[in-house]
Amino acid sequence: MIDMREKLSEGKEAPDFNFDTPWTQNQRFHDYLADGKTILIFLRYMGCPICQMRISSLRNDWTRFKAKGVNVLLVLQSTPENITSVVSKADIPFTIVCDPEEKIFGQYKVTGGNLFQYAAPSVLSKVMEAKKAGIEHGPNEGNERQLPAVFLINEEKQIRHAYYGKNVGDSPDNEELLQLVDRVFSAALINDEMAVEYKEIDSSQIKLVEPLFYELMKFQKSQAIWMKKGFDLMNFEKRIINELGTFKESRIILVTDDEMPIGFAYTSLDMDNSGKLKLFYLKDVYRGRGIGSRLCEDALCWLKSKHAEKIIVFASNGNTRAFKFYENKGFKFQRNVWFGAVKKYEYMGN
Repeated sequence: MIDMREKLSEGKEAPDFNFDTPWTQNQRFHDYLADGKTILIFLRYMGCPICQMRISSLRNDWTRFKAKGVNVLLVLQSTPENITSVVSKADIPFTIVCDPEEKIFGQYKVTGGNLFQYAAPSVLSKVMEAKKAGIEHGPNEGNERQLPAVFLINEEKQIRHAYYGKNVGDSPDNEELLQLVDRVFSAALINDEMAVEYKEIDSSQIKLVEPLFYELMKFQKSQAIWMKKGFDLMNFEKRIINELGTFKESRIILVTDDEMPIGFAYTSLDMDNSGKLKLFYLKDVYRGRGIGSRLCEDALCWLKSKHAEKIIVFASNGNTRAFKFYENKGFKFQRNVWFGAVKKYEYMGN
């Protein structure tokens, strides 16, 4: 039985496993990691039309992955026999992992979905796309409602990025994967002795935050499940500059690395004496280094020193990493607002 309570996340060790490919037997996963950067992709089975499209796209872009020195392993619920009946070894430049008993799916907490996740509009759209391309459905295997997942893993066997699909067809495309490779693995090259500084800025320096503000909007849009277009309407002048004078007090902390802006926290004390973490952002490659925690703790300390009667934060839909971060900092979910586009959290203390 797969434990649904805890997904694998960044920083955890990637579980090892032995596996067969359609053409070889008893391979060891951790042996592959010694070669460097690895992408581990979980899909359904060889006969699935959406999976066939995904395999074809990986094959078509293989030279781009190879140029970045990336290993790609694709885990399917298929038997070796069902795979070799439709493709040859020469057709597949990456490694296919056969997991018909779904043991590896279980190790990586990659579960099946519900009916809505199986028949979501985006899934049906991909099915129609496959049909137009002349891709036929092959033999059914494994769990028909199996959800996809993707893990980026380094040579130290550490998971550097984990993504669990929201529906049967929700798997990062090649462009997203290649961007993730650049972003995630370049983070490991950042010197541990970073020249990081935290400083409060005033209205004369507010423009330093503008590029980070639009990066945040772009990130939130990429995570959102619905109402994505709303982030395109977000304007720095209206969202920050024009708001500053409407609060009892406000504060912006800018984080820099060797004078380059890498993150910020925008906090306000409203006229009713309630505190808000208005905006909070840190560039992806700097996450997991305690910088975000320090920003959040600094904001909380400032609001407490102002005797805020309550402290709230709003997190946009789909941003599961933010939900977990705020919950770990002592915030508790209160309710959905703006038709479910945003989740409201209130600070309850650790």
